[in-house]
Amino acid sequence: MSPCALSDCTVFPLPLIPCECYSTVHYAFRPKENQWHEIGLFPGTGRKSGVSIGFEEFAILGLGMHQQTGAIVQENCTRCGQFPISFAIKSFFLFNPTQTEWTALPEFPGEGRIGAIGFLIDKKAFVGLGSSFSYISGGPNRGNRDFEDYIDMYELDLANLDDLNWKRVSDFPVKRRKNAAFQALNRGFVFSNDHQSNRLELRKFHIDSDEFGNWNTVQIAMEKKGTIQSAINIEGFALIFLNNSDDNFWMYIPEL
Repeated sequence: MSPCALSDCTVFPLPLIPCECYSTVHYAFRPKENQWHEIGLFPGTGRKSGVSIGFEEFAILGLGMHQQTGAIVQENCTRCGQFPISFAIKSFFLFNPTQTEWTALPEFPGEGRIGAIGFLIDKKAFVGLGSSFSYISGGPNRGNRDFEDYIDMYELDLANLDDLNWKRVSDFPVKRRKNAAFQALNRGFVFSNDHQSNRLELRKFHIDSDEFGNWNTVQIAMEKKGTIQSAINIEGFALIFLNNSDDNFWMYIPEL
């Protein structure tokens, strides 16, 4: 590293340089062929810990964490260095499997985040929760992380692709770091971990009587402890995966 001028201290970080830390290649699995195929070139930045929602006609993908390299001035402005800087992003894209093309969607209106959840009700995508994230891997602020858990939720109506706008809906009732969502019975379901007990909680979202939606707690007969990792809907029931649990896989059959 070389010495830097005092004037360099006034800018933090210095020009960011995109890196190829995360792949932008995506694949589709074709069951009839039992093979994976690379799909259209993703136009956005590489990312991890984003959120995706798939349905018969389209799929959307967005949010997550990106990494770039920035010049950071060290103590007393005597030396400069290049260090990776990770931060949450807000971009969203739609994938059309028929045309194998990606299209940019309106930017997410909330804060950029990692670990967000998403589900679909009547061609309306609902996205939210998650946590803020930034990380500096070098310099005087090395190791500084920023985490804030979010409760805001947003709706994107995909019925008319020519008029796409995000709309804020009812906030999630509580802050939770770990969440996993699935859709069933025209409802959105979110499994969460209570911070204190690490026990599973389940809440249901519906928009039957209120344009902003309502959240209701669902009682589940499940006392196992474990960190929720994922939940998927398979023809009317949910398969959930818990980490740090003796019984990792559970099946949940939702009811109205």
